[in-house]
Amino acid sequence: MHNTILILGTNSGQLDLIKTMKALGWYVIGCSNRPDEVGVKYTDKFYETDICDIEAVSKIAIENNVDLVYSISSDTAIKSVVQVSSKLNLPTFHSEDLIRLLDNKQDLRSFLNNAKLSIVNYIEIDEIDNSLKWDTYPCIVKPSNAQGQRGVQKVNDAHELKKSILNAKHFSSNNTAIIEDFLDGVEISCNVLVSEGQIVFDALSERLIYSDEYFGIPKGHLIPCVNIDEDVQKEAIELVHNVVEALRIQDGPLYFQMKATKNGVKIIEIAPRLDGCHMWRLLKHATDRNFLTETVEVLLRKHKNKQRVELKDDKYYELIFQHSEPSQTFKAENFPIPAGALYHEYRYTNEESINIINGKKEVVGYYVAEFLRDKWED
Repeated sequence: MHNTILILGTNSGQLDLIKTMKALGWYVIGCSNRPDEVGVKYTDKFYETDICDIEAVSKIAIENNVDLVYSISSDTAIKSVVQVSSKLNLPTFHSEDLIRLLDNKQDLRSFLNNAKLSIVNYIEIDEIDNSLKWDTYPCIVKPSNAQGQRGVQKVNDAHELKKSILNAKHFSSNNTAIIEDFLDGVEISCNVLVSEGQIVFDALSERLIYSDEYFGIPKGHLIPCVNIDEDVQKEAIELVHNVVEALRIQDGPLYFQMKATKNGVKIIEIAPRLDGCHMWRLLKHATDRNFLTETVEVLLRKHKNKQRVELKDDKYYELIFQHSEPSQTFKAENFPIPAGALYHEYRYTNEESINIINGKKEVVGYYVAEFLRDKWED
């Protein structure tokens, strides 16, 4: 008798989890309100259901006697995962209180500032007139709670502020926004996995981003970091460990986005899940450890390798996205597979319409490769 997992979402991010669980011998049920998503055809059974409908998802889980409900790369899905799993007494990471804290940008800023961890100035905006209190530019305007880069804008002066706030509020479920200091510096990420109170993954990566026109959208990731020195990397790791301790995390993954600024390493976001950039695959090549599989092992209380992860050699690795303008038809010939790629994957088949996700630069594929250090050095 196979174990059964219900995976919330069937997009390209969840496809990694779907394939991993299938490889581990699990029966995989997918659930999404989008039957055209790429992961659907890889599931053993699929339900066209809104993953935010807790009662409907719970009913599917009960009817199929599932052993696990899980999802990766999606804040929306993780909220439902925790609610359904808690309701049905299934294994889960993190509490609903922690999920709410990390989902609410002003609450997280308040928590970090009060703990004197990565202090950043900010104000919460519910009424436009409140923005008159802000006079530092450039700044960042964000929805109070929205996944990824939706509604996030860099604002250079007061003339742009009102429009940016209205846009951010549109993406926020509670119709509020947050203005905070613009953090200037090299952007870095940290994929964290905690097992029985011990941090086993804390690998830093450098995040490559576009210019202001496509603000916040990643071009890719590098391991190890190229453009920050060892002292700054140590500072970043120490900050991550201090935050994990302050949040009292005992088990589970976290994804940190940070910047190495002239005033120290500062946190941009923390997500209670795996990232949405397939970073586990980059980590696998750089460390010979499978972040995704080990996350599942921790969830099932079967994790044994408590040794802290280390880079396996002195090589450098990159994960690079292949981007298209939105509302195009995919043609593989326009996105050739690089020679020597360690891994490559397209998200679309030829002549398939490219979905609008961020409306600016849409990911149609990605690859992992080795690279020479001087390729990315300033």
